Amino acid sequence: EIEAAVKSYNDVTPTIVLCYTDPCKGFPLLQKRAPKLHYVRFKDETEKKVWVDVLSTMDSEVKTDASISNANSNTKHRLEENSENEERAAKRQALPIQATSNLTNNGIETSPFKAGNVELVTRPHRSHLVDWIKLHPKAIVLTADLTSSCEADVVRDNLPDQYLSMGMAEQNMMSFAGGLAREGFHPYIHTFGVFVTRRPFDQVAMSIAVPNLPVRLLGFLPGLTTPGGVTHQAIDDVALFRAVPNMTILEVGDASEVESVMDVAESIDGPVYVRMWRGQVPRLFSTPMKFGVVRVLSEGTDFVLITSGICTEESLKARRSFKAAGVAVKHLHLSTIVPFPSNVIVKAAEKCKYGVIVMENHSIIGGVGSATAEALAEAGIGRKLIRLGVPGVYAHGASCDYLVAEYGFDFTALIRAAQSLTGKQIAGAVETEEGSTNQPALSAEERPEDL
Repeated sequence: EIEAAVKSYNDVTPTIVLCYTDPCKGFPLLQKRAPKLHYVRFKDETEKKVWVDVLSTMDSEVKTDASISNANSNTKHRLEENSENEERAAKRQALPIQATSNLTNNGIETSPFKAGNVELVTRPHRSHLVDWIKLHPKAIVLTADLTSSCEADVVRDNLPDQYLSMGMAEQNMMSFAGGLAREGFHPYIHTFGVFVTRRPFDQVAMSIAVPNLPVRLLGFLPGLTTPGGVTHQAIDDVALFRAVPNMTILEVGDASEVESVMDVAESIDGPVYVRMWRGQVPRLFSTPMKFGVVRVLSEGTDFVLITSGICTEESLKARRSFKAAGVAVKHLHLSTIVPFPSNVIVKAAEKCKYGVIVMENHSIIGGVGSATAEALAEAGIGRKLIRLGVPGVYAHGASCDYLVAEYGFDFTALIRAAQSLTGKQIAGAVETEEGSTNQPALSAEERPEDL
Protein backbone atom coordinates (compact mmCIF):
# COMPACT_ATOMS: atom_id res chain seq x y z
CA GLU A 1 0.00 0.00 0.00
CA ILE A 2 2.85 2.37 0.78
CA GLU A 3 4.62 1.59 -2.50
CA ALA A 4 1.38 2.10 -4.42
CA ALA A 5 0.80 5.44 -2.71
CA VAL A 6 4.28 6.64 -3.58
CA LYS A 7 4.18 5.41 -7.16
CA SER A 8 0.87 7.16 -7.78
CA TYR A 9 2.74 10.47 -7.95
CA ASN A 10 5.54 11.54 -10.25
CA ASP A 11 9.16 11.54 -9.08
CA VAL A 12 9.31 15.32 -8.85
CA THR A 13 6.52 15.79 -6.33
CA PRO A 14 7.45 15.35 -2.64
CA THR A 15 5.30 12.62 -1.12
CA ILE A 16 4.23 12.18 2.50
CA VAL A 17 2.85 8.79 3.56
CA LEU A 18 1.01 8.73 6.91
CA CYS A 19 0.96 5.33 8.63
CA TYR A 20 -0.49 4.08 11.89
CA THR A 21 2.33 2.64 13.99
CA ASP A 22 2.91 0.54 17.09
CA PRO A 23 5.98 -0.19 19.28
CA CYS A 24 8.13 -2.89 17.73
CA LYS A 25 9.26 -4.42 21.03
CA GLY A 26 9.59 -8.19 20.94
CA PHE A 27 10.80 -8.37 17.34
CA PRO A 28 14.55 -9.08 17.46
CA LEU A 29 14.97 -8.54 13.73
CA LEU A 30 13.49 -5.04 13.87
CA GLN A 31 15.36 -4.20 17.03
CA LYS A 32 18.62 -5.34 15.49
CA ARG A 33 18.06 -3.26 12.37
CA ALA A 34 16.96 -0.12 14.17
CA PRO A 35 17.15 -0.18 18.01
CA LYS A 36 15.39 3.16 18.31
CA LEU A 37 12.53 2.71 15.82
CA HIS A 38 9.80 4.70 17.45
CA TYR A 39 6.65 2.90 16.28
CA VAL A 40 5.54 0.11 13.96
CA ARG A 41 1.80 -0.66 14.14
CA PHE A 42 -0.01 -3.72 12.81
CA LYS A 43 -3.74 -4.43 12.58
CA ASP A 44 -3.57 -7.67 14.59
CA GLU A 45 -1.26 -10.49 15.65
CA THR A 46 -1.72 -12.30 12.34
CA GLU A 47 -0.44 -9.30 10.40
CA LYS A 48 2.50 -8.99 12.80
CA LYS A 49 3.46 -12.61 12.15
CA VAL A 50 3.18 -12.17 8.38
CA TRP A 51 5.48 -9.18 8.40
CA VAL A 52 8.00 -10.80 10.74
CA ASP A 53 8.14 -13.76 8.35
CA VAL A 54 8.54 -11.39 5.38
CA LEU A 55 11.32 -9.46 7.09
CA SER A 56 13.06 -12.68 8.13
CA THR A 57 12.97 -13.87 4.52
CA MET A 58 14.29 -10.53 3.30
CA ASP A 59 17.08 -10.67 5.87
CA SER A 60 18.05 -14.15 4.72
CA GLU A 61 18.03 -13.11 1.08
CA VAL A 62 20.15 -10.07 1.83
CA LYS A 63 22.78 -12.24 3.45
CA THR A 64 23.05 -14.49 0.38
CA ASP A 65 22.59 -11.94 -2.40
CA ALA A 66 26.01 -11.23 -3.87
CA SER A 67 24.71 -8.23 -5.79
CA ILE A 68 24.42 -6.20 -2.58
CA SER A 69 27.36 -7.63 -0.68
CA ASN A 70 29.00 -4.22 -0.58
CA ALA A 71 25.94 -2.70 1.04
CA ASN A 72 25.93 -5.52 3.60
CA SER A 73 29.57 -4.85 4.33
CA ASN A 74 28.92 -1.16 4.92
CA THR A 75 25.92 -1.91 7.16
CA LYS A 76 27.97 -4.38 9.19
CA HIS A 77 30.73 -1.83 9.55
CA ARG A 78 28.29 0.80 10.81
CA LEU A 79 26.75 -1.64 13.30
CA GLU A 80 30.19 -2.64 14.58
CA GLU A 81 31.24 1.00 14.83
CA ASN A 82 28.09 1.88 16.78
CA SER A 83 28.70 -1.07 19.10
CA GLU A 84 32.28 0.06 19.71
CA ASN A 85 31.12 3.62 20.41
CA GLU A 86 28.56 2.35 22.93
CA GLU A 87 31.17 0.15 24.59
CA ARG A 88 33.60 3.06 24.89
CA ALA A 89 30.89 5.27 26.33
CA ALA A 90 30.13 2.63 28.98
CA LYS A 91 33.77 2.27 30.05
CA ARG A 92 34.50 5.60 31.66
CA GLN A 93 38.03 5.95 32.89
CA ALA A 94 38.83 6.20 36.60
CA LEU A 95 39.63 9.66 37.84
CA PRO A 96 42.31 9.59 40.56
CA ILE A 97 41.66 12.69 42.66
CA GLN A 98 42.93 13.78 46.04
CA ALA A 99 40.50 14.79 48.77
CA THR A 100 40.44 18.44 49.82
CA SER A 101 38.49 20.65 52.21
CA ASN A 102 35.15 22.51 52.36
CA LEU A 103 33.17 25.61 51.51
CA THR A 104 34.65 29.07 51.87
CA ASN A 105 32.72 32.34 51.97
CA ASN A 106 34.04 33.88 48.77
CA GLY A 107 32.00 31.99 46.20
CA ILE A 108 34.29 28.98 45.85
CA GLU A 109 34.33 25.48 47.31
CA THR A 110 37.20 23.03 47.34
CA SER A 111 35.29 19.85 46.60
CA PRO A 112 36.08 16.51 48.23
CA PHE A 113 36.79 13.58 45.93
CA LYS A 114 37.40 9.91 46.44
CA ALA A 115 40.36 8.43 44.57
CA GLY A 116 39.82 5.33 42.44
CA ASN A 117 36.97 4.16 40.23
CA VAL A 118 34.07 6.55 39.77
CA GLU A 119 30.59 5.36 40.65
CA LEU A 120 28.10 5.45 37.80
CA VAL A 121 24.56 6.23 38.93
CA THR A 122 21.68 5.09 36.73
CA ARG A 123 19.06 7.77 36.13
CA PRO A 124 19.63 9.82 39.29
CA HIS A 125 17.06 12.42 38.20
CA ARG A 126 14.35 9.83 37.63
CA SER A 127 15.10 8.13 40.94
CA HIS A 128 14.94 11.42 42.81
CA LEU A 129 12.08 13.18 41.00
CA VAL A 130 8.94 11.62 42.51
CA ASP A 131 10.05 12.05 46.11
CA TRP A 132 11.03 15.65 45.39
CA ILE A 133 7.71 16.49 43.71
CA LYS A 134 5.80 14.96 46.64
CA LEU A 135 7.52 17.42 48.97
CA HIS A 136 6.59 20.39 46.78
CA PRO A 137 2.82 20.47 46.25
CA LYS A 138 3.01 23.61 44.08
CA ALA A 139 5.38 21.93 41.63
CA ILE A 140 3.89 20.68 38.35
CA VAL A 141 5.86 18.69 35.76
CA LEU A 142 5.12 19.52 32.11
CA THR A 143 6.33 17.53 29.13
CA ALA A 144 5.97 17.81 25.37
CA ASP A 145 5.83 14.27 23.98
CA LEU A 146 9.20 13.38 25.55
CA THR A 147 8.03 12.18 28.96
CA SER A 148 10.06 8.97 29.25
CA SER A 149 12.95 10.43 27.29
CA CYS A 150 13.28 13.12 29.97
CA GLU A 151 12.79 10.69 32.86
CA ALA A 152 9.47 12.26 33.91
CA ASP A 153 7.35 9.14 33.36
CA VAL A 154 7.53 8.31 37.07
CA VAL A 155 5.67 11.52 37.88
CA ARG A 156 3.08 10.82 35.18
CA ASP A 157 2.52 7.31 36.56
CA ASN A 158 2.65 8.06 40.29
CA LEU A 159 1.58 11.69 40.72
CA PRO A 160 -0.89 12.40 37.89
CA ASP A 161 -2.28 15.47 39.68
CA GLN A 162 1.15 17.11 39.43
CA TYR A 163 1.77 16.22 35.79
CA LEU A 164 0.61 17.69 32.48
CA SER A 165 1.32 16.35 28.99
CA MET A 166 1.23 19.31 26.60
CA GLY A 167 1.79 17.42 23.37
CA MET A 168 4.35 18.30 20.73
CA ALA A 169 3.76 22.05 21.12
CA GLU A 170 6.64 23.61 23.01
CA GLN A 171 5.69 27.23 22.29
CA ASN A 172 2.26 26.70 23.79
CA MET A 173 3.79 24.83 26.73
CA MET A 174 5.98 27.82 27.64
CA SER A 175 3.10 30.28 27.66
CA PHE A 176 0.93 27.77 29.52
CA ALA A 177 3.68 27.40 32.14
CA GLY A 178 3.80 31.16 32.50
CA GLY A 179 0.08 31.15 33.21
CA LEU A 180 0.49 28.43 35.83
CA ALA A 181 3.23 30.42 37.52
CA ARG A 182 0.99 33.49 37.66
CA GLU A 183 -1.56 31.36 39.53
CA GLY A 184 1.00 30.36 42.17
CA PHE A 185 2.28 27.07 40.75
CA HIS A 186 5.94 26.22 40.09
CA PRO A 187 6.12 24.57 36.64
CA TYR A 188 9.03 22.22 35.93
CA ILE A 189 9.28 21.80 32.16
CA HIS A 190 11.02 18.63 30.96
CA THR A 191 12.12 18.47 27.31
CA PHE A 192 15.26 18.56 25.20
CA GLY A 193 17.45 21.64 25.39
CA VAL A 194 16.76 22.72 21.81
CA PHE A 195 13.02 22.60 22.50
CA VAL A 196 13.43 24.83 25.56
CA THR A 197 15.64 27.47 23.98
CA ARG A 198 15.75 27.59 20.19
CA ARG A 199 12.21 26.61 19.18
CA PRO A 200 10.10 28.57 21.74
CA PHE A 201 12.53 31.44 22.37
CA ASP A 202 9.94 34.21 21.95
CA GLN A 203 7.42 32.54 24.25
CA VAL A 204 10.06 31.99 26.94
CA ALA A 205 11.11 35.63 26.75
CA MET A 206 7.64 37.17 26.64
CA SER A 207 5.59 34.78 28.79
CA ILE A 208 8.21 33.80 31.38
CA ALA A 209 11.27 36.05 31.49
CA VAL A 210 9.63 39.48 31.10
CA PRO A 211 7.28 38.92 34.09
CA ASN A 212 10.13 37.14 35.93
CA LEU A 213 8.02 34.08 36.75
CA PRO A 214 9.25 30.99 38.67
CA VAL A 215 9.25 28.58 35.74
CA ARG A 216 12.02 25.97 35.78
CA LEU A 217 13.15 24.82 32.34
CA LEU A 218 14.99 21.49 32.38
CA GLY A 219 16.76 21.01 29.05
CA PHE A 220 18.06 17.50 28.44
CA LEU A 221 20.68 16.44 25.86
CA PRO A 222 22.70 19.68 25.98
CA GLY A 223 25.45 20.23 23.45
CA LEU A 224 26.67 17.12 21.65
CA THR A 225 25.28 14.50 24.06
CA THR A 226 22.87 13.24 21.38
CA PRO A 227 23.47 11.59 17.98
CA GLY A 228 20.34 13.30 16.67
CA GLY A 229 22.27 15.84 14.62
CA VAL A 230 21.64 19.56 14.40
CA THR A 231 17.90 19.33 15.11
CA HIS A 232 18.57 17.93 18.59
CA GLN A 233 22.00 19.27 19.55
CA ALA A 234 21.69 22.31 21.82
CA ILE A 235 25.03 23.95 21.05
CA ASP A 236 23.66 27.50 21.33
CA ASP A 237 21.31 27.30 24.33
CA VAL A 238 23.60 29.12 26.76
CA ALA A 239 24.32 31.83 24.19
CA LEU A 240 20.60 32.39 23.63
CA PHE A 241 19.59 32.47 27.28
CA ARG A 242 22.58 34.51 28.48
CA ALA A 243 20.96 37.35 26.55
CA VAL A 244 17.58 36.94 28.27
CA PRO A 245 17.16 39.27 31.28
CA ASN A 246 16.03 37.63 34.56
CA MET A 247 17.14 34.17 33.37
CA THR A 248 19.36 32.03 35.62
CA ILE A 249 21.38 29.25 33.94
CA LEU A 250 22.58 26.16 35.80
CA GLU A 251 24.43 23.10 34.50
CA VAL A 252 24.92 19.78 36.24
CA GLY A 253 28.29 18.02 36.17
CA ASP A 254 27.67 14.80 38.08
CA ALA A 255 25.04 12.71 39.86
CA SER A 256 25.24 14.72 43.08
CA GLU A 257 24.42 17.89 41.16
CA VAL A 258 21.61 16.15 39.26
CA GLU A 259 20.09 15.15 42.59
CA SER A 260 20.39 18.63 44.11
CA VAL A 261 19.72 20.98 41.18
CA MET A 262 15.96 20.96 41.79
CA ASP A 263 16.52 22.39 45.27
CA VAL A 264 18.76 25.08 43.83
CA ALA A 265 16.25 25.96 41.11
CA GLU A 266 13.39 26.08 43.59
CA SER A 267 15.30 28.57 45.76
CA ILE A 268 15.65 31.10 42.93
CA ASP A 269 13.08 33.85 42.49
CA GLY A 270 12.53 33.89 38.74
CA PRO A 271 12.99 31.65 35.68
CA VAL A 272 15.75 29.04 35.68
CA TYR A 273 17.22 27.06 32.77
CA VAL A 274 19.03 23.82 33.65
CA ARG A 275 21.33 21.97 31.28
CA MET A 276 20.34 18.51 32.52
CA TRP A 277 22.06 15.11 32.36
CA ARG A 278 20.12 11.86 32.06
CA GLY A 279 20.88 8.14 31.82
CA GLN A 280 24.01 6.90 33.57
CA VAL A 281 25.82 9.75 35.32
CA PRO A 282 29.17 9.61 37.17
CA ARG A 283 29.31 10.69 40.79
CA LEU A 284 32.31 13.02 41.06
CA PHE A 285 31.31 15.11 44.07
CA SER A 286 30.18 14.15 47.57
CA THR A 287 28.50 17.51 48.21
CA PRO A 288 25.38 18.99 46.57
CA MET A 289 25.26 21.87 44.11
CA LYS A 290 25.28 25.32 45.70
CA PHE A 291 23.96 28.32 43.83
CA GLY A 292 26.70 30.72 42.71
CA VAL A 293 29.50 28.60 44.17
CA VAL A 294 32.45 27.51 42.02
CA ARG A 295 34.06 24.17 42.88
CA VAL A 296 37.87 24.22 43.02
CA LEU A 297 39.03 20.77 41.92
CA SER A 298 42.78 21.42 42.05
CA GLU A 299 45.18 24.24 42.88
CA GLY A 300 47.98 25.50 40.67
CA THR A 301 49.52 28.62 39.20
CA ASP A 302 50.55 27.56 35.68
CA PHE A 303 47.11 27.99 34.12
CA VAL A 304 43.43 28.12 35.02
CA LEU A 305 41.10 25.44 33.65
CA ILE A 306 37.37 26.20 33.62
CA THR A 307 34.94 23.37 32.89
CA SER A 308 31.22 22.67 33.18
CA GLY A 309 28.80 19.84 32.55
CA ILE A 310 30.17 16.69 30.94
CA CYS A 311 33.48 18.42 30.25
CA THR A 312 34.45 18.29 33.90
CA GLU A 313 34.56 14.51 33.92
CA GLU A 314 36.31 14.49 30.55
CA SER A 315 38.95 17.00 31.68
CA LEU A 316 39.81 14.99 34.78
CA LYS A 317 41.26 12.29 32.52
CA ALA A 318 44.18 14.63 31.84
CA ARG A 319 45.16 15.13 35.48
CA ARG A 320 47.86 12.47 35.56
CA SER A 321 49.41 13.81 32.36
CA PHE A 322 49.56 17.31 33.85
CA LYS A 323 51.05 16.02 37.07
CA ALA A 324 53.68 13.95 35.24
CA ALA A 325 54.69 16.99 33.19
CA GLY A 326 54.94 19.20 36.27
CA VAL A 327 52.06 21.44 35.13
CA ALA A 328 50.12 22.94 38.05
CA VAL A 329 46.48 23.61 37.17
CA LYS A 330 43.86 25.57 39.06
CA HIS A 331 40.74 23.72 37.98
CA LEU A 332 37.36 25.42 38.43
CA HIS A 333 34.05 23.60 37.89
CA LEU A 334 31.08 25.86 37.14
CA SER A 335 27.50 24.82 37.87
CA THR A 336 26.12 28.37 37.89
CA ILE A 337 26.61 29.88 34.43
CA VAL A 338 24.34 32.92 34.90
CA PRO A 339 24.98 34.90 36.99
CA PHE A 340 28.56 34.36 35.86
CA PRO A 341 31.19 34.17 38.66
CA SER A 342 33.40 36.86 37.12
CA ASN A 343 35.13 37.75 40.38
CA VAL A 344 36.29 34.17 40.95
CA ILE A 345 37.54 33.83 37.37
CA VAL A 346 39.40 37.14 37.44
CA LYS A 347 41.11 36.42 40.77
CA ALA A 348 42.25 33.01 39.53
CA ALA A 349 43.52 34.44 36.22
CA GLU A 350 45.49 37.16 38.00
CA LYS A 351 47.53 34.53 39.83
CA CYS A 352 48.25 32.18 36.91
CA LYS A 353 51.43 32.25 34.85
CA TYR A 354 50.35 31.32 31.33
CA GLY A 355 46.63 31.88 30.86
CA VAL A 356 43.17 30.31 30.90
CA ILE A 357 41.58 27.33 29.12
CA VAL A 358 37.80 26.96 28.96
CA MET A 359 36.32 23.58 28.04
CA GLU A 360 32.57 23.44 27.39
CA ASN A 361 29.94 21.27 25.69
CA HIS A 362 28.64 24.23 23.68
CA SER A 363 29.64 26.50 20.85
CA ILE A 364 32.74 28.51 21.70
CA ILE A 365 30.63 31.51 20.68
CA GLY A 366 28.38 32.89 23.39
CA GLY A 367 28.97 30.31 26.12
CA VAL A 368 31.30 30.03 29.11
CA GLY A 369 34.32 30.84 26.95
CA SER A 370 32.77 34.08 25.77
CA ALA A 371 31.69 34.99 29.31
CA THR A 372 35.24 34.37 30.51
CA ALA A 373 36.67 36.56 27.77
CA GLU A 374 34.28 39.35 28.72
CA ALA A 375 35.20 39.08 32.41
CA LEU A 376 38.94 39.16 31.70
CA ALA A 377 38.63 42.08 29.27
CA GLU A 378 36.46 44.15 31.59
CA ALA A 379 38.92 43.61 34.44
CA GLY A 380 41.90 44.45 32.22
CA ILE A 381 43.53 41.05 32.80
CA GLY A 382 46.02 40.41 30.03
CA ARG A 383 45.99 36.61 29.92
CA LYS A 384 45.84 34.34 26.91
CA LEU A 385 42.52 32.48 26.59
CA ILE A 386 41.96 29.18 24.78
CA ARG A 387 38.36 28.10 24.21
CA LEU A 388 37.62 24.41 23.64
CA GLY A 389 34.11 23.54 22.46
CA VAL A 390 32.08 23.30 19.27
CA PRO A 391 34.09 25.52 16.90
CA GLY A 392 31.32 27.57 15.30
CA VAL A 393 29.97 24.76 13.11
CA TYR A 394 26.98 22.43 13.03
CA ALA A 395 27.87 18.91 14.09
CA HIS A 396 26.73 15.66 12.55
CA GLY A 397 25.11 12.77 14.42
CA ALA A 398 27.32 10.28 16.26
CA SER A 399 28.12 9.08 19.77
CA CYS A 400 29.06 11.68 22.37
CA ASP A 401 32.58 10.27 22.81
CA TYR A 402 33.20 10.49 19.08
CA LEU A 403 31.80 14.00 18.73
CA VAL A 404 33.74 15.60 21.58
CA ALA A 405 36.93 14.18 20.07
CA GLU A 406 35.98 15.11 16.51
CA TYR A 407 35.19 18.71 17.42
CA GLY A 408 38.16 19.18 19.71
CA PHE A 409 37.07 19.23 23.33
CA ASP A 410 37.99 15.83 24.71
CA PHE A 411 40.83 15.35 27.19
CA THR A 412 43.45 14.86 24.47
CA ALA A 413 42.47 18.22 22.98
CA LEU A 414 42.83 19.70 26.46
CA ILE A 415 46.35 18.28 26.77
CA ARG A 416 47.30 19.74 23.39
CA ALA A 417 45.88 23.12 24.39
CA ALA A 418 47.79 23.06 27.69
CA GLN A 419 50.97 22.16 25.86
CA SER A 420 50.47 25.05 23.44
CA LEU A 421 49.68 27.45 26.29
CA THR A 422 52.56 26.53 28.59
CA GLY A 423 55.19 25.47 26.06
CA LYS A 424 55.79 22.31 28.11
CA GLN A 425 55.85 18.80 26.70
CA ILE A 426 52.85 16.90 28.08
CA ALA A 427 52.38 13.22 27.30
CA GLY A 428 48.80 12.15 26.72
CA ALA A 429 48.17 10.78 23.26
CA VAL A 430 46.42 7.78 24.79
CA GLU A 431 44.45 7.31 27.96
CA THR A 432 46.62 6.49 30.99
CA GLU A 433 44.06 6.39 33.78
CA GLU A 434 44.05 3.94 36.69
CA GLY A 435 41.42 1.37 35.81
CA SER A 436 37.86 1.95 34.70
CA THR A 437 34.33 1.54 35.91
CA ASN A 438 34.09 -1.72 33.92
CA GLN A 439 30.39 -1.19 33.34
CA PRO A 440 28.47 -3.49 30.96
CA ALA A 441 27.13 -2.11 27.71
CA LEU A 442 24.19 0.18 28.37
CA SER A 443 20.65 -0.55 27.27
CA ALA A 444 18.85 1.82 24.92
CA GLU A 445 17.05 3.32 27.90
CA GLU A 446 20.29 3.96 29.79
CA ARG A 447 22.37 5.43 26.99
CA PRO A 448 22.44 9.18 27.58
CA GLU A 449 22.99 9.95 23.92
CA ASP A 450 19.87 8.21 22.60
CA LEU A 451 16.99 10.35 21.38
